[in-house]
Amino acid sequence: MRSKSASAHVRLVVTGRPAGTAFHGLVRCVSNLITALHVPADVTRQIEKRQVDNQDIDAYQAAVGGHLEAVQLEQPSATLYANEEGKLLEMPVNERATALMWLHNRRLRNQDVLCGDALLVGPPDPHGDDLSAPEHYVDLVEAAILVIEAQFDSESGWQRSNGTFSDWFQAYRYALGATIRWPMIREVRVIRP
Repeated sequence: MRSKSASAHVRLVVTGRPAGTAFHGLVRCVSNLITALHVPADVTRQIEKRQVDNQDIDAYQAAVGGHLEAVQLEQPSATLYANEEGKLLEMPVNERATALMWLHNRRLRNQDVLCGDALLVGPPDPHGDDLSAPEHYVDLVEAAILVIEAQFDSESGWQRSNGTFSDWFQAYRYALGATIRWPMIREVRVIRP
């Protein structure tokens, strides 16, 4: 787990100051606020876009209801935080966070589930600080129409399905089901048309 400080909310960066000289440069304020997606385990609650301080571990823990477990997502790269003790605490299975994990990390597909609320943020920057959730994920949960594309073992390009979906979770469930029904699917994705 990357370390996060509970106290740093804004840091000052001094620019334009030659080494060994008195302060004569500019001060710019660097905010640690990033955009995250809060994914409740309760499917009747909407996924919520939130501004969180990427240095505030308490805010992350409050979003998931306890200690953090980080799951790396791919294509595009992101981090999905869940409650590390969600299963032990008998929290409900988070079907939407699990679908995100399975579709965006094929090594974990059908291997495990996430329990309790989850928080999706971007990948870490070179300093290990989380970035904002990639627009791909934000766009998916806000999209009115989505389609599924698949890559097959025998082909290199993406093949688009005939149907469309008005809900990202329905599209994800269909796409994941397709990987079970048709083992020749190498990869699957959900996108805007």
